[in-house]
Amino acid sequence: MVIQFSLYITFLFLGIFSTLAFVFYIYRYKPVFNYKVLLVMASGCVLLLLSKGAEFLYSSLEKKILWNRISLLNIIILLLSFFIFAMQHSVNKNWLNINKIIYISIIPVIYLALNFTNEAHGLIIKEYRLLEIRGYYFLIKEYGVLFWVWVSYAYIINILGYFFLARKLLSSIRFYRLRGILFIIISVLPVLGNVLHLLKVEPFYYLDSNPLALILSILILVSAVVHLKMGELLPVSRNVLIENMEDGVILIDEKSRILDINMVAKDIIGLNGSKYIGKNIYNLWPEFKNYIR
Repeated sequence: MVIQFSLYITFLFLGIFSTLAFVFYIYRYKPVFNYKVLLVMASGCVLLLLSKGAEFLYSSLEKKILWNRISLLNIIILLLSFFIFAMQHSVNKNWLNINKIIYISIIPVIYLALNFTNEAHGLIIKEYRLLEIRGYYFLIKEYGVLFWVWVSYAYIINILGYFFLARKLLSSIRFYRLRGILFIIISVLPVLGNVLHLLKVEPFYYLDSNPLALILSILILVSAVVHLKMGELLPVSRNVLIENMEDGVILIDEKSRILDINMVAKDIIGLNGSKYIGKNIYNLWPEFKNYIR
């Protein structure tokens, strides 16, 4: 058995140690309201980087296949935890009940089982082979029909998460919007890495770019949570607290422009739609000055 080491492994170890530190930070300081899901996501990142690192280190075909299959489990963990995280941030309660989460998990679980029994049917991977480049051995796969079904399903789940996040961002004030856009960028990077790999763009045809893109996302996310305080104030907190209040709540800036307003206040003033955001409160509701203390 030959162990191969390169700069690629160095980057993977950097990502592993950075993510482990982030896992400890999340557990210790709980920087976001749904820190438990973020903790699962970060742990899934650690396990994925470990399995991808092990796949690269071993030069034998059997070991590479084994660790490649193990990495699929961690990809599923990341996929489902990201979807739940996105639904929580977009306050989409319809997708957060246990039954729908179970339904969403059925296809990944079936695919995982089929992946570990691929030799019996060859529907996921038609052929595994080794490619030698400059003394390094890379695992090359010829994909079967079920692999593309799985990829399509995974992309649909990701797109749903992006859609609900984007829709929420469009109705959020600028403070939330910038942080939400940053989160979308972070989550899109690994998907772009996967696209490069599937399109066989060299060197990502044989060198899996997913872990490298994931490491970049992790580093950006760590910086955003620690330095930008991403997660301390979230749109979901606003929805849970303000929308369910019995009193009318209006948020305005120093120029008396409306930044946010709950349903009770809209009913009091008689506003409909969302075109009032950014408008001067006195123009829409002259009596507002009577309520200022």
